[in-house]
Amino acid sequence: MSFFGHLLLMLVYGLIAAAAAVALPYAGEGMAPRTAMWIGGGIFVGGFILHVTASRLGWAAAIRREINQLSSDRDRLFAELFETREQVRAIEDRLAEQPSAANTREVVRDEVKMLHGLLEQIAQHLSTGATGSPSDTPAAAPAQPAAAPAAGRKGDGAEVRANLRPQPEPSPDKLSDEEILALLDDAIKRDRIDIALSPIVTLPQRKTRHFEAFSRIMTTTGHYLLPDQYQAIAEREGLIVPVDNLLLFRCIQLIRESLRQHNRRTVFANMSTYSLGDADFMRQLFEFLNANTALAPHLVLEFRMDDLRAALRDLRPQMDRMARLGFRFSIDEAHDLARLDAEVLASAHIRFVKINAATLLKEQAAIPPLDVTAAKRDLDRSAIDLIVEGIADEETLRELVGLPIDYGEGPLFRDTSLRP
Repeated sequence: MSFFGHLLLMLVYGLIAAAAAVALPYAGEGMAPRTAMWIGGGIFVGGFILHVTASRLGWAAAIRREINQLSSDRDRLFAELFETREQVRAIEDRLAEQPSAANTREVVRDEVKMLHGLLEQIAQHLSTGATGSPSDTPAAAPAQPAAAPAAGRKGDGAEVRANLRPQPEPSPDKLSDEEILALLDDAIKRDRIDIALSPIVTLPQRKTRHFEAFSRIMTTTGHYLLPDQYQAIAEREGLIVPVDNLLLFRCIQLIRESLRQHNRRTVFANMSTYSLGDADFMRQLFEFLNANTALAPHLVLEFRMDDLRAALRDLRPQMDRMARLGFRFSIDEAHDLARLDAEVLASAHIRFVKINAATLLKEQAAIPPLDVTAAKRDLDRSAIDLIVEGIADEETLRELVGLPIDYGEGPLFRDTSLRP
């Protein structure tokens, strides 16, 4: 209320008090003038007290409203400040990820030289018929701490090829070890080593969340040799470490390109436990990751369950070191899901478990049947996601939809585009 409002209100109850003091001696039997004056004064004091009380209550309510408004403005400003800081941090991260124009050509040239050196190393092993153990095979550096050319970009004859579309079928021929080694030699000389990407999608939405990367060897007939066909031979001939190194090199290129496009999906790289146990390979990998810590969370190393189980005790120190850098691990070809010890897997930094769709359905139909819900509950308690791979058709997918599955993978999804 304004000053004149208060003055008018005081005038009103003052007039009422004065009227009572004047009129009461003449009303009825009459009243003593002194008594009438006391009553008039009481009316004025009572009115004044009510006036002051009402004013103070109004002031208190106004102050509370202002305090609430200030608190709301403060929360809004803090939220805007936090958002601004996040935006500044994101801009700094993007600027840090982008190489300067002055060293881009040098970076690409260094990586191309490294790729050529790796190819020559594998070719030398093939041509000399190396039979040493994998631990004797020197490993080239995964990459230098700098930008990599995009997937599909050529540089001095070296090219990274990655395709989500269906490709020619694997070679149906029953090839001998010597023939596979000859195909490897020819593929290296003709640059026919590809990196293939398989989408890992959410179910039932089928939205791509991750990719699995694996190397393939293109033959002269247009078919492909898949890892299942040549991996055992490569391990026996001591070639698996440089082959895994090449796969890791190209995965890092893809991750860098993905980060430049602000696409933060994870890439699963199929690797052999021989590589993780190779001292030269791990030393150079740690040196690279210490200089490129932003890449580690986007790369998951995947091993066959039986291989990792056999070598876990020896590999735990390396896995612990890599986990501290942000690495995660996955196992595939899992079986007997009910007997998996989720706590042991989690202690080894396993964050994904892959099981083939046919294996899962077979275990569910066995006697006694697999309780998928209970097995998944154990994995969830250890923060491990379940991926069902090998989903080839809609009928298989319909059998799996009702099960507690985090992700699906297989030929059915390989024509999935890079949609969010």
